Amino acid sequence: MNEYRKDYLRKYRKRNKKRLLEYGRRYYQEHKEEYKKWRKENKEYIKECNKKWREKNKVRKKLGDREYFLNNRKKVNEYHKKYKKENPKRVSEWYKKYNGSPKGKLNFTKQNHLRLSKKFGNEFKLSQKDIKKIFERDKVCVYCGKSRHLELDHIVPLSKGGKSIFNNFVVACRYCNPSKSNKDVFEWCKLKGIEIPKVILKLLPRN
Repeated sequence: MNEYRKDYLRKYRKRNKKRLLEYGRRYYQEHKEEYKKWRKENKEYIKECNKKWREKNKVRKKLGDREYFLNNRKKVNEYHKKYKKENPKRVSEWYKKYNGSPKGKLNFTKQNHLRLSKKFGNEFKLSQKDIKKIFERDKVCVYCGKSRHLELDHIVPLSKGGKSIFNNFVVACRYCNPSKSNKDVFEWCKLKGIEIPKVILKLLPRN
């Protein structure tokens, strides 16, 4: 198909979107049983086609999903509630898998700090890319060097005027983070008998 024909069809679909949708719905209702039969016989083929389309159109799908959700918020929420109620085991397994993935960990970290920032009336200014950069920069807990159960820690706590910005975050393990809590980083390090991490000395003047 040449470019002129592609462009013509694209414009035609855009001009006649409503008409084509109505025709598609009517045609589907008239041939519903045939569709069901074909889909049942070609499950793997449909699955593979959908997978290829999603990989090829990631941005388009994301925008489309977002638009659909905003226009059908109540319907989507009701469907999710019903699905969770009917499939608790499957949902639990999915959450476990997602929360253990790099993307899930980043999202959990972001949501947790959004909640904290809101509590202290502070704007959270980090994207998931920024959070990923912090983890890639520090790699391990800056206080004890552990590489497991890592979280983000405010160098200057929110309760003491710290901000949720890139230069006020370091990586800490889930033992050092609550231990430091809202204490002054210099006092806490002295109390624990550890050196002030170099990355903190480097970042503090920029806050």
